[in-house]
Amino acid sequence: MTDEQHAQSNMFFIHLQDKYIALFGLDYMATIRRFRLIVIRIAMIFTALYILITGDFSELQTCWDTDFQAALSMVKILVKHSSHVFFELQKEVKPTKSDNNKVKFLDKLPLKFTCTKFVDLAKHISINERTAERYMGVFCEKG
Repeated sequence: MTDEQHAQSNMFFIHLQDKYIALFGLDYMATIRRFRLIVIRIAMIFTALYILITGDFSELQTCWDTDFQAALSMVKILVKHSSHVFFELQKEVKPTKSDNNKVKFLDKLPLKFTCTKFVDLAKHISINERTAERYMGVFCEKG
């Protein structure tokens, strides 16, 4: 991978890790770290497949940006599916409505919003205003 791809990967997974730790706690950190490894492996497989096309068997191979972006895109979808399964498994062990509401709340928030907008959104998905404010505090703290 190029230096730019490493930097982009670092930023992507730092953001993901902060987001999902805020939603599910430290129990989910290992899942995010496994997905980072999966991105690297998928990118390596794509790069190896190009050896068959180009015939370049040199020892040093570099991942193409399109392949790196494809690997990241695949993992973005897998993270969403994984978080759903994680939430469902957690729900079976100990039912908590608030975690699901926290995820819904974060997913429905637009990038830019007013205080009134986030309070209205919270009411729409049956979250009380104080709880929504607490969620916002956690979201802001985690970036």
